[in-house]
Amino acid sequence: MYFLISFFIPDLGKDFEKELDVSFQLRNYFRAFTVLVFPFFGAIVFEFIAKLKEEVKTMGKQLNIYQHKYQDKQKLAMLDFYDENNQLQLKIPLQDFFYAESSNQYVLIYFLESGNIKREIIRTRLKNILEQFSVSCVLQCHRSFMVNLMNVSCLNKKETKKYLILKSENLMEIPVSKTYLTSILSEIEKHE
Repeated sequence: MYFLISFFIPDLGKDFEKELDVSFQLRNYFRAFTVLVFPFFGAIVFEFIAKLKEEVKTMGKQLNIYQHKYQDKQKLAMLDFYDENNQLQLKIPLQDFFYAESSNQYVLIYFLESGNIKREIIRTRLKNILEQFSVSCVLQCHRSFMVNLMNVSCLNKKETKKYLILKSENLMEIPVSKTYLTSILSEIEKHE
């Protein structure tokens, strides 16, 4: 407290002339700035982390509402995966589809079969598969990934990147880019 008051009312002791010196005052201002900057930035970081936690929690609640609302519809839906020559390569129930990952000219399809996670490789592009689907719960979440929102348990954030965590025995983390996160959130909010 004394330190703060000394900026405005100098100590009229022995060093009165020294305290009126500009360099002395500038050093005191610099010290005050360095002392006060840490709590200021600490408060900003705390607010940022609290905001991110609230965002993750809100999305989790919205995702649960979305999944419960459309759970009955997904039991009957089937997904057909065609290759680049329009030949049917894979047909699976929507509820068993987890995600698809693009790898050059191939797409890796991850799905549940007989209680185990299987992977099927199809020669096509992710864009072509997305165009084939008319269901709204299968969305692109990254330039190389598309995901079934019905099998997502939550949104997680590690450092600066966000991931969708899938409901499975193995921990599956699917990256989410900022561009696609807004479309995913709007799809979830649309069905609240």
